[in-house]
Amino acid sequence: MINEVLTTLSDSLSVFLKQNLQSGEELVCVYPFTGSSSRSSQERVYLTLVHVEKESTGGSGSIRRQVTDHHFQTMASPWLLNLYLLISVVFSEKQYEESLHLLSGIASFLQAHTVITLPYTHHTVSVEPVNLSWGELSNIWSMHGGHYYPSILCKVRLLPVDAGEIQKVVRSITSKEITG
Repeated sequence: MINEVLTTLSDSLSVFLKQNLQSGEELVCVYPFTGSSSRSSQERVYLTLVHVEKESTGGSGSIRRQVTDHHFQTMASPWLLNLYLLISVVFSEKQYEESLHLLSGIASFLQAHTVITLPYTHHTVSVEPVNLSWGELSNIWSMHGGHYYPSILCKVRLLPVDAGEIQKVVRSITSKEITG
C-alpha cells in the first residue's frame, strides 16, 4: 500500500509537470535519494520516503462484526499510517533557476491536489506540506549526503493498513440458561 501511494503521487506529479513544462521527459521518480549514487546525479525530481508513523487518533482494540444471527467475528482495528515524503529537485548548480522553477510547479501541484485517490481502491489520502525548523532541515539533508537541494517535505495522512485477519469467532448469548 505504501508503494501505491508513492507511485500514484509520482505518476500524477510527472503528468502535471510534463503538461505545465511542455516537456516529454520523465522527471519524477521514486528513489531513495542519498546524494551519492550515480542515479542521483541525474537531473530529476526524487520522491523519497523518510518516515512512517502510526496516527495516534486512530482506533485501537478490536472490531466486532456480526456474521450470522448467533456468531460474531473479532478483528484487530486497522492502523492509520502517516508517511513523510521528501520531494527534492536535484539539478546541477548551473541549473539552479530551473530547479526553483520545478519546485514552484511542485508546490502548485500539491496545493491543487490535497487529496489523492489510490487506484483500484476506494482509499484516499491527504497530502500537506510540513514546516521544518532549521535543525530538522539540517538533519534530513545530513542523512541524504550533506548537500541541500530545493525540496518540500510532505505528510501523507491516513493510509489505512488492514490485514483483515479474523482473530476469533464467538457465539452470541441469546437467552438465559439456568442450570441447577
